[in-house]
Amino acid sequence: MRLGSGTVVLPRRVRAEDGTVYPAHREWRAVIADALRGELAVDDGDLLSVAEPLVTPAAKSAAAAFGVVAAGVDVRGGRRFGAALAVAVRPLQWRALWILAKRYRAASRALERAAALTAASRVLVAPVAAGRAS
Repeated sequence: MRLGSGTVVLPRRVRAEDGTVYPAHREWRAVIADALRGELAVDDGDLLSVAEPLVTPAAKSAAAAFGVVAAGVDVRGGRRFGAALAVAVRPLQWRALWILAKRYRAASRALERAAALTAASRVLVAPVAAGRAS
């Protein structure tokens, strides 16, 4: 599970920790990939949906065993802030926090660019229903 900072993951499937596999909509995915092609690095490997951040090497290894390129975490509320604060008060973790911040900035820039590209190509606009004027 090693991607370059700023790589957009456009998965073919999302895998749950319980083994359930959810395929992405093939045609919509292809249209989005076409909009991003040549502008951003895109990886189409599977995404693992996890309940908690993968913070230990063992957790990351277990996730990699699913054959995925990345893991997505559904984190809500103040849990993100609390985790960042816990790292910030430990000086030995500051270097890792700095690296994470740089990667976050690269990811944010890539997502902003992806949003602009998909908006320009109207990828996310639903097609007009048959028989209706555009």
